[in-house]
Amino acid sequence: MESDKEIGVAILDKAAMFRGIFINQVTHIETLINVHIANHFCDTEAKALEIVDLVLGDRFIAFESKRTIFEAIVKKHKPSDYKEDKKKFEKLTSVQNIRNKLAHLIIAVDEKSVEKFKKDGTLGFVKFKEKTEALYYSPKEMNDVLKNTQELIDWLIF
Repeated sequence: MESDKEIGVAILDKAAMFRGIFINQVTHIETLINVHIANHFCDTEAKALEIVDLVLGDRFIAFESKRTIFEAIVKKHKPSDYKEDKKKFEKLTSVQNIRNKLAHLIIAVDEKSVEKFKKDGTLGFVKFKEKTEALYYSPKEMNDVLKNTQELIDWLIF
């Protein structure tokens, strides 16, 4: 039988692994979107790199804005691609929402969350607003999230 400390460490390890992989994938997606936007507006690689560095960098433009710009470019300049890939853009919005949640929620280690983890590996994340509530991700949901982000990376590498 595992001690409370061992269970706590296992929860933290699994959450760190899940969040780490997910945030890395989202960063990869954001970088690819930056490249697509820069290539749309720039006629040389040097200019594209400069716009990525000086304008599209994380300090200046949020992921949401980049996603919106990218979607508008595809919609206007490649309408047939947009129509075909509309679900991908919806997935991008979903990934962005999950990213915002996972970046700001605390790992849940209350009794209910520990029991869920021990039962099937489900992770809980706690949101503190008007009331405290937990958001749970089962192993299948975590795998689906990571699969979706990888599919978006593969799609953006075109």
